[in-house]
Amino acid sequence: MAMAQGYWMLLVGQIIAGMAGATYITATAYISDIAKTEERGAAFGMTGAAFGIGFVFGPALGGVASGWHITAPFWIAAMLSTLNVAFGISIPSERLRGLSCSRG
Repeated sequence: MAMAQGYWMLLVGQIIAGMAGATYITATAYISDIAKTEERGAAFGMTGAAFGIGFVFGPALGGVASGWHITAPFWIAAMLSTLNVAFGISIPSERLRGLSCSRG
């Protein structure tokens, strides 16, 4: 969206972001799959805390970044999303080794 040349491009970007924005549900499903039964509550608590902190500091960071340049929040979001993809590709796959498909 930082490179949008018109309103319609911003609208399309928001539609795509909305379709890809179900991260909380995906994170809780992943935590449910990998956490041991006795550790699941603490893991859900940490996930909720992480999202809560993001909801507080994300807009604050965007507000500060918009003072540098109007497109800076979009570039920061793109950088953080790229880091998240790199994390998702490398780290969790290591955790999945040795997990069985059965529950219980």
